[in-house]
Amino acid sequence: MRLHETKITLAEALADLSEEKPLKKISVSDIVSKVGINRKTFYYHFTDKTDLLIWLFRHDMATALRQYTEEEDLLYTNTNSDLDLFPYYVFIKEGVRSLDGSPFVRALVSAFEKRRPLYAQALADNSPDGLPAYLRELYTPALYCDTEYILSNRFLEKDQRCFLAQYQFEALLAYISLKLSQQEENIIESFGPFGNIVHASIADAIARHQQQRAANHT
Repeated sequence: MRLHETKITLAEALADLSEEKPLKKISVSDIVSKVGINRKTFYYHFTDKTDLLIWLFRHDMATALRQYTEEEDLLYTNTNSDLDLFPYYVFIKEGVRSLDGSPFVRALVSAFEKRRPLYAQALADNSPDGLPAYLRELYTPALYCDTEYILSNRFLEKDQRCFLAQYQFEALLAYISLKLSQQEENIIESFGPFGNIVHASIADAIARHQQQRAANHT
């Protein structure tokens, strides 16, 4: 099999197994046995089960992003790995100091819903090398950059910018994780008219801070 096809086959085996047994109890041996390949082939492509899970998320997220977003609005990582082939985020200007992050939210929900049993379990893993830890490392810096764009030439302490980025992503991830664990269907519909809530909340917080700052100097 070609490299990408082999990775997809292994990833889908992991997803299928997650419907049969707890994710934590799935071993590399289980995965290769289901696929019918040897462990050496697995380790040629991935270092461990977590590495496979992250690759699958990036693959699913890229597929969803390309469905909801134009290519010129997609962002890619620069890590010198094959993950760099997958878009992971968007940057869509709506106007001065305004960004539309709703396609990102829709794609993230869509990616998780595609393999709900797998991702519901993976998002409950709070270990240092679990999927949530990876997502924080991937998306908090992206939201920090968005916060700086929304801020523009206005003043806000760096730690406050970091807070906004981290808080908004944690809130988004917690909400989606909860809905997945509750087996709610069509999670994106629960956002209603608030698909851009992450970036709108950042913009609102910055505006309120600027108003308060101006009031304190009058």
